[in-house]
Amino acid sequence: MLIRRLLVWVGISTLLAGCATESQSESRTTPAVASAAVDSAENSENSATDIALLDRVPTPIRQVAPTYPFDLRRAGVSGTVVVDFIVGTDGNVYRAYAVRSTNPQLAQAAVAAIEKWKYRPGIRHGKAVNTHLQVPITFDLNPAQPAAPRA
Repeated sequence: MLIRRLLVWVGISTLLAGCATESQSESRTTPAVASAAVDSAENSENSATDIALLDRVPTPIRQVAPTYPFDLRRAGVSGTVVVDFIVGTDGNVYRAYAVRSTNPQLAQAAVAAIEKWKYRPGIRHGKAVNTHLQVPITFDLNPAQPAAPRA
């Protein structure tokens, strides 16, 4: 439930309905190797940088909620971070960085969380392709409470 409050997908919000949040326990590919894999795939014919070109958009398998920095929470600081990244053909997240942020510490927390996410890769012409995505992450001190059921 918390992850749904934190994430709003631009143009693909319906994908979040079936995703599960898990802790990260798998080993990750080193950034240099991952970057090389993305570079080589970006230069191939089946690379897709726009979700509009895909037959199937990437689907979240695991999303780790960002950790709200303690000092910012205590100080009452909220904000939003837009994170840009590539979902590789293996479903891992590569090249995540903050495009916009209301606070640098929130940006670090959002990027660190997204780097742990896992997807089913985007599909174009029957093949998995690298896909460019941007996701806004909202750090809210007072998340909306669900409405009380009416009697």
